[in-house]
Amino acid sequence: MKFTLLLIFSFLIINVTYCQRVNADEMPVYYSVRVSLTPSFTIKDAEEYGIELEHALIKDNFWIETVVSDISLNRLRSDGVSVTILIEDLSTFYKARNSHSFSKQIATVQNSPQNFSLGSNGGYFTLDEIYSNFEKMRTFAPATVTEAFSIGSSFEKRPLYVYRFGNTESDSKPQILFTSLHHAREPGSASTLIYFLWKLLEDAASGNAEATYLLDNRVIYVIPVLNPDGYLYNERNGFGSLWRKNRRNNNDGTFGVDLNRNYGPIQYWNSPEGGSSDKAFEDTYRGTAPFSEPETQAIRNFVLEQNFNICVNYHTFSNVLIYPFGYSNKETSDSNFFRAFSADALKINKYSAGRDVQTVGYTTRGVSDDWMYSLEGTKPRTYSFTAEVGTRLDGFYAPFERIIPQCEENLYFNLQALWSADVNYRITDATTIITNEILRPKLSITIQNTGLTTPDSAITLVLNSLDPRLRITKSVFILNALESAQSTTKSIDAEIIGQYPNGDVSLVEAIITQNGVARRDTLTFQFNKPITLSLFDNTLTDTLWSMGTWGIVPNPDGGFMLTDSPNGNYEDSTSNFIQLKTPIDVIQSNNVTLEFWTKWTLESNFDYGVVQVSVNDGRTWEYLQTSRMKNASGVKGSMQEENSVGFDGNFPTWVRQECTLDQYRGKKILLRFGVLADPKSNFDGMYVRDISIKTYDDTMGTTPAELLQDITLEVFPTPTEQGKFIYAVLTKPLVQFPEKYYHLSLYNTLGERCFERTGMTNSGNEIVFSIPTITVASGVYHLIIEYDGKLYTSPCQIHK
Repeated sequence: MKFTLLLIFSFLIINVTYCQRVNADEMPVYYSVRVSLTPSFTIKDAEEYGIELEHALIKDNFWIETVVSDISLNRLRSDGVSVTILIEDLSTFYKARNSHSFSKQIATVQNSPQNFSLGSNGGYFTLDEIYSNFEKMRTFAPATVTEAFSIGSSFEKRPLYVYRFGNTESDSKPQILFTSLHHAREPGSASTLIYFLWKLLEDAASGNAEATYLLDNRVIYVIPVLNPDGYLYNERNGFGSLWRKNRRNNNDGTFGVDLNRNYGPIQYWNSPEGGSSDKAFEDTYRGTAPFSEPETQAIRNFVLEQNFNICVNYHTFSNVLIYPFGYSNKETSDSNFFRAFSADALKINKYSAGRDVQTVGYTTRGVSDDWMYSLEGTKPRTYSFTAEVGTRLDGFYAPFERIIPQCEENLYFNLQALWSADVNYRITDATTIITNEILRPKLSITIQNTGLTTPDSAITLVLNSLDPRLRITKSVFILNALESAQSTTKSIDAEIIGQYPNGDVSLVEAIITQNGVARRDTLTFQFNKPITLSLFDNTLTDTLWSMGTWGIVPNPDGGFMLTDSPNGNYEDSTSNFIQLKTPIDVIQSNNVTLEFWTKWTLESNFDYGVVQVSVNDGRTWEYLQTSRMKNASGVKGSMQEENSVGFDGNFPTWVRQECTLDQYRGKKILLRFGVLADPKSNFDGMYVRDISIKTYDDTMGTTPAELLQDITLEVFPTPTEQGKFIYAVLTKPLVQFPEKYYHLSLYNTLGERCFERTGMTNSGNEIVFSIPTITVASGVYHLIIEYDGKLYTSPCQIHK
């Protein structure tokens, strides 16, 4: 009751303050601030005050770092809320930061599309320059880009222009909608979109098959400026101006409605979960009703006339991709598609992806994505995304040397959005299947349909070896018809030709041809016979690892997995590790690789999922890096310390990760996986499975002569119960083994020999070795048999 009265009182005071401006059209001053959270002033209260949270750093129940106007600042302080100013005048800060030389600007754009150049407003486009770019596109590709047409007018009666891209007059092809500038202070959203469109047009003009196909077989609509009034208002007030809303006169001395809080349906716009303000002077003011604004009415009516498969709404900033639902903390029925698409489409920019609560940490109501996805009335479903481009350090006006990198990092994502409006087959994993026939390896390639529809025509996979030492036995495959988000894995025979050092890497070109368009990926495979040390076994995990508060939990996909927080979200202020109990001796070899599968949900910018190695019994630790890890955020007070790497954000899909351990050859190492969490804002954490170290020994080099011998080693049972025998069988189907001496050894993970035997074999097609385990402790071991000048190895396990 007390806080409600404060809200009412502050509303009256601030409303008077707003009306007392010298000029009601005067641009507010914006501050970067830290707002303290307390039991009497929570995130919910912050939302009531209209504090914009989507670009905020939020420490739940602790503090919020965000941008507020002088109106909001005064209101907060008048109600006794603790506010610390971090940057006094954010617009002035942006202006000072962008005061670089013109020559540096020119150098920045040298590798850009030929027709793209940075804008005149600190590197960003003026309103006229945005429209001018599209007119130039029409001149460049008149058969592809239509003349602008208006779908309505803004509050101040400016036209809301739409452009159509595509080489077909029919709208029967899959349709995609791109928008930018819902919010007036996000000029980088338009830059990213214009850059991509120039790239697409120029690639098609140069004969690029992919670009040509997409323009022939997609209908692309673009609304580059949904908020022209607000954008022009910022432009007239100078670079760095931070007006967010449209320019509606609310007839109470206040201006503007947040267009991305003004969408329906009513139950989303008015969700009790919060995520917008009903106070007209606040930046997240939602308006008087869903679609109260002419801008949102126009896009609503336009969407209802079309049949958009996918929509991408560009914003800045946060390096996240958001998909429905925003109004509530619940999944959609199409979450598998959203996850599959995001996992592949974001592999270049490594943005965090998920629903609002998974990415920015709170719900939002009245947002574009929810309405696009909804089936309100007769509207078909549109799979809608919000792409927030740029880091926290970039802010709303990134330095112009960062504009091009922001555009570049989203090119792959935009192409995948166009593909996924229909069928989109992507390679999601490629690895070598280890067999005993080292000169006849198998390649494992996983393909997933990250598109919305099931193909109705054949899709082929063609593999070309880029290494003369590797021959693909069968190189052409017809792929199954996969439903949306469905995967298939191909096991492909290959052959090693000539001398091939154990652990060498070969490159293979993989070509997926879909509707006559060939898309190429270069895959990496490592061959011959590794010694594989498994560090992941349900019966031995406690023996191998010091678990800390990590736990073993069932994997819904089968088997089990390790997680840092088996009973819910991880705790505050924790450095929670699972660590090997004893060091592993990394032998001198051609190649040593750590491999594991993982997924995670961790607080972006603050918390970290890490993999570390120590060469001095754990006194100091070094970070290991994999392909999906990110560099540290640089946020002061976070657990992402300078020069570190790790996982953060939301990645709920299993992904295989590898990192080399070559620099540790000849050393004994400890490994650990950990979650580093600061105070507050806790999430589900990190999951890990199938951890192993693969060592490619120098002695395992191969020649064609070895292929004729076709020797296989089988070890059983595994795991073996302590006290019983392990049996190892060498088999040579075509020729008999000669009678020769053999030497058999069993090594533990420390490199210590725990058993050995020397003897003479009998002749025959099969040699059977029996190893007693009565004196051998439970654990993971390497079995090595030396026979006829060669080594045969296999991992084995003993349990009580």
